[in-house]
Amino acid sequence: MASYCDEYDSAVALVISEYQDLQKLNPNHELLNLLKNVNSEGFTKTEKFRKRYDQEGINREIQTLSKCYLEFKGAVTTELFKILRQEKKTTEGELEKRLEEKGLIGMVRTHITHNQIPLERVLALLSS
Repeated sequence: MASYCDEYDSAVALVISEYQDLQKLNPNHELLNLLKNVNSEGFTKTEKFRKRYDQEGINREIQTLSKCYLEFKGAVTTELFKILRQEKKTTEGELEKRLEEKGLIGMVRTHITHNQIPLERVLALLSS
């Protein structure tokens, strides 16, 4: 069973990962204003973050970070779908090449296809 510290560290790492992905996709996204001084060690919560997520009590910290993570993850997925919609007329091979050039193929596989759905199927769904 994981300790509270391990769970907290994992939650922080998830938030940082999604923050960095969102920053890469849309550096002007409003959610990015919730955190500052983001690096591999952690981040500083802004007042906006506290008003949006924080609850009373130390046991709520992981729940707070989980809510933040889910919101960032949703924003990353939305930004990726915007890119995919622009590319819906391309072939799977062309799309994969473009995504690799932009450094986004890993994000698409994680957020959209979950490493199971072929890009071709995603393109077909976007075209319908």
